[in-house]
Amino acid sequence: SADAATPLPVVARTLSSRRNEAASMHEASLERSANNFGRYVEAKMDLVTKLHRMNEDYMTTMNSFRVDLATASKDLATAYERIDEDERNHRDHAMNAAAAADDEDANVAMKAF
Repeated sequence: SADAATPLPVVARTLSSRRNEAASMHEASLERSANNFGRYVEAKMDLVTKLHRMNEDYMTTMNSFRVDLATASKDLATAYERIDEDERNHRDHAMNAAAAADDEDANVAMKAF
């Protein structure tokens, strides 16, 4: 066979050369894998950072909304209290006016006698 005719040092150099090529290709493949994994980890960390920031923004917005809602509720309660007070004042004023008118009518009637 042709292999049997190839001198042993040539076979050894060929095998050594192929082993070096394979090792070099394997090393390059590992390096690409490591770089890809590094980019993957960086992307994940960026995503986690963005999610944390979004969550903080959401919490800030919700807290602000809660404060606004509480303030609006207090303002509404105050407005209802003022309306009730105004109604009481108008009712009292009307009752006092009616009582004064009744007193005046009674005075006019008494003077007529």
